Amino acid sequence: MTTGSRGMTVVGWFAASRLAIAALGVVGVATFATFADHGTVVMDTTAALNPANVWHKWDALWYERIAEHGYGYELDTPQGQAAAGFFPLYPLTIRLIMTVVPSLPFFWVATIFSNLVTLAALLLLARSLIPRDDMVGRVMTILMTSAGSFYLSIPYTEGLFLLLVVGTIVATRRRRYELAGLLAGLAATTR
Repeated sequence: MTTGSRGMTVVGWFAASRLAIAALGVVGVATFATFADHGTVVMDTTAALNPANVWHKWDALWYERIAEHGYGYELDTPQGQAAAGFFPLYPLTIRLIMTVVPSLPFFWVATIFSNLVTLAALLLLARSLIPRDDMVGRVMTILMTSAGSFYLSIPYTEGLFLLLVVGTIVATRRRRYELAGLLAGLAATTR
């Protein structure tokens, strides 16, 4: 298997697993009643076709608030104080990207970024850390079908963290310890 074949295996597993997770999200939201912010039940199943309705929840809302307003936003409220529990590298990176493309909403900027860094991490992993060609498919199967892999494609820190950890390991193996230390330090600011 050549480097190109490894890359195609990674891209194939990445695309297939993300499509499967997107489909599961649509089915989940369309099948089960979801609750809006004010306790009302939302039963419109066509809303499930919008990925933002499926995945823009939970911690993604905190990352959005930090990316758009910083940590000092509503500091005197319980919500503002809770923002301190979220590490800064991911929301600050999204904030920087949003200054370049201000017309895109947070959800799409963060989702595209998370997918790109996840794909970069997988390609680096396959190219630099998997010793044999026959192992690439198995590693991608395990990684991309694990229960929590959906976090790698939504506005969460996991994709960036994975890229920084893989980069740290690669730099360490190449005896580039300063770079490894920098990447490890950056990884520590994501989680």
